[in-house]
Amino acid sequence: MMAPKKRMLYSLDQLNKALDRVRNGGSIRGSSRLYGIPESTIHDKLNQRYSKPPGAPPVIRLENEERMVKWLIDMAKAGLPLNTKRLRMFVAKYVKLAKIKNPFKNGIPGPRWVAGFLKRHPNISRRVASSLSKCRASVTPAQIKRWFEEITAYIEEKHLESIMEKPTQIFNMDETAVRTTPTRDVVLAESNKNQVHSRVGNSEKESYTALFAGNAAGMLAPTMVLFPYKQRMPGEIFQRLPKGWAAGRTDSGWMTRDTFAAYLKDVFYPWLLREKIPFPVIIFVDGHSSHVSAESIAFCKAKNLTLICLPPNTTQITQPLDVSFFRPFKEYWNQLLVDWRIDHADLPRSEIAPLLHKAVKQMRNLESTLINGFRRCGLHPWNAEAVDYSSLLQPPKHGETSQKCRENVHAPENPQTVASPGNLLIDIQNYMTQQQVDVFNRSISSGKWLGRVSRYLGGGFLRLLFSSVF
Repeated sequence: MMAPKKRMLYSLDQLNKALDRVRNGGSIRGSSRLYGIPESTIHDKLNQRYSKPPGAPPVIRLENEERMVKWLIDMAKAGLPLNTKRLRMFVAKYVKLAKIKNPFKNGIPGPRWVAGFLKRHPNISRRVASSLSKCRASVTPAQIKRWFEEITAYIEEKHLESIMEKPTQIFNMDETAVRTTPTRDVVLAESNKNQVHSRVGNSEKESYTALFAGNAAGMLAPTMVLFPYKQRMPGEIFQRLPKGWAAGRTDSGWMTRDTFAAYLKDVFYPWLLREKIPFPVIIFVDGHSSHVSAESIAFCKAKNLTLICLPPNTTQITQPLDVSFFRPFKEYWNQLLVDWRIDHADLPRSEIAPLLHKAVKQMRNLESTLINGFRRCGLHPWNAEAVDYSSLLQPPKHGETSQKCRENVHAPENPQTVASPGNLLIDIQNYMTQQQVDVFNRSISSGKWLGRVSRYLGGGFLRLLFSSVF
């Protein structure tokens, strides 16, 4: 039986010192004794006998891996860190696009590749992202101010300080759900009736997703409306689209990584060019998974667009579209729905985008509304003290159990600040996988829960949320 091979008992720094000593006139034997390195090793290194590292070469060249590492670090600093699963999916797409021979099983790198990647690049490691903690619903002012400090450092590192003074180059993107039935309207009926019903053609659960983008100068980019189609959309939807607007389709009708990337490429970026908005451009987004994909990130980097993630669970006070735009917009939208019902039995999908466009056009002081939203969120002018911290939920008292934190039993002092079911679903969506989102949306359409109940805590929780809201 062969004796086990002795492993290296010296550091790379010791080896380099030994080599430098020999190159400066010292003997190999003396350097070997001084630093505890075998003479043969020093001799081989001086003659570059084993310059090629052992084992198979990496699938991606080292210089390209170094660029990938820098990108991973930049994404983490911007509040959009990637986990190993997303990294593996990104590498699979990179290998395909770069036409590199793919040695991976099913075309996707496995855990062994990830381990080798981390070993080759020790400056990155697996970390727990605190922004994903479900107990962060009680965000404190100190956490938001810390976010401002971190983003300030990131902006300085990327030399974007001058951009933060140019409102036309600072954007916020966010999607919102628009229902096709108006909210409760005050009507006339018999005084002795306890309940009055209003018949509508569309389902009260029917809603569509609209993606908006606006900047700190008060400009609103074209909107994308998403429809739930598994196959080709009807031609009349495209025929009725307002100029510059876009229509997308997903199985659920909710935003996905592909549709967000398509919006950046096919709608937002061409609009920037038409409007002659200078680059670079900063885009503030929430941390939803649809905003982070290999395609969108690579496109943003290539086109000088910088995605920055807002602090989690704070979009009600840090996202301009949430703070100042969506509420008045939906008031106009609701009134248009009421007016539409006067002459029409239902609202066809081909009329959704034109009616949304009409609601935007009818908004009073749209420019000042957007400008005010960025100011109140502290994004322009850049000012952490401008945020309305009084709107935050009260933090849990000292000594409360983690179970109470999970159940979110703490309540704000002002009952009016309690989240509505729609806002609650948007917040919960940040913690759901795309598969869970699809299951939830199909359940809404059918009126009954279609997911599994015994799927750990998640299935039971989602079913409970579904039954309590719908």
